[in-house]
Amino acid sequence: MSQEITLKRARGIAFKMLGFRARTCHQVRAALLKKGAPEALAAEVIDELLEAGYLNDREFAQNYLSVRLEQKAHGRRYYLAKLCQAGVDTQLAKEVLEEVYTKHQEEEQAIHFVERLRQRGETCPQKILRKLANRGFSASVSRSALNEENYPPEWPL
Repeated sequence: MSQEITLKRARGIAFKMLGFRARTCHQVRAALLKKGAPEALAAEVIDELLEAGYLNDREFAQNYLSVRLEQKAHGRRYYLAKLCQAGVDTQLAKEVLEEVYTKHQEEEQAIHFVERLRQRGETCPQKILRKLANRGFSASVSRSALNEENYPPEWPL
C-alpha cells in the first residue's frame, strides 16, 4: 500500500489499533508508515494521541510487566528485551523494571523456577544455569537461586 493516507484515516487506523490493546508510540508509528502514511502525518497523529493520553509508553511498560510477571518466571533481561522489542526506549524500560520488578522478586522467581526444575528431576546445575540464562536471569541471580536450593559448592558453576 504505497498510496498516502489522510489525517482522518491515519487517526482511524491508530484508534483501531488502540481499541484492541495498548500500544507503544513505535508500534503505532510503524503501523501508520506501513499503511502508507508519511512520517510527518504519523508524527502528528502520535502527538495528538500522546496529548490526549491514549499513548503512554511508561504505562504500556508497567501494564505489560504487571501482566507478564504473573505468568512464567523470567528474568530482568528477558523483560528488558521484550519491552525494547515493543518499541519502549531502553532507558525508560530500565526505569520501569526498577520500579515494578525488584531484585528480590527476580530472585524469588529464579528460586521458584529452580524448585520446579528439581521437582521434574533436573539435577545438573549447568543445565539449570542454562535454563535460567535462557529465561533472562543474570548469572548472579542464577547462582544465588542454586545456592538457595543447596547445590553443593564443589559443583563447577
